[in-house]
Amino acid sequence: MKFELYTDVALSSEVLEHRLRPADIVKLVDHHVAPDGTKGDSIEVFNALGDTIAVTSVPASALEALRQDEVLGAHVLRQAISQKFAGGRPRIAEPRGDQCHCQRSEPSELQMFL
Repeated sequence: MKFELYTDVALSSEVLEHRLRPADIVKLVDHHVAPDGTKGDSIEVFNALGDTIAVTSVPASALEALRQDEVLGAHVLRQAISQKFAGGRPRIAEPRGDQCHCQRSEPSELQMFL
């Protein structure tokens, strides 16, 4: 699928050199064709505060549209975990103690309403 420039899209595969995972949100900034005819896209990657942290190229097949039934999340950039997900990126992530940094000493606003 060819997306319009400056559209937010999701990665469908890892980009190991930038520690990006499937489902990470990126901004499409350019379309190009490699000398061998492979279609590709240049993407810009932002951190949670909106600062650019990487600009790189990926095959066009490494991008997919965002969906209405998805929720955005954040993760700490660590060494990418190589996993294969049936049907593309994971839709439900199980929290893992070594990856969850959401512990608080006081209840969040959401917890107070539950």
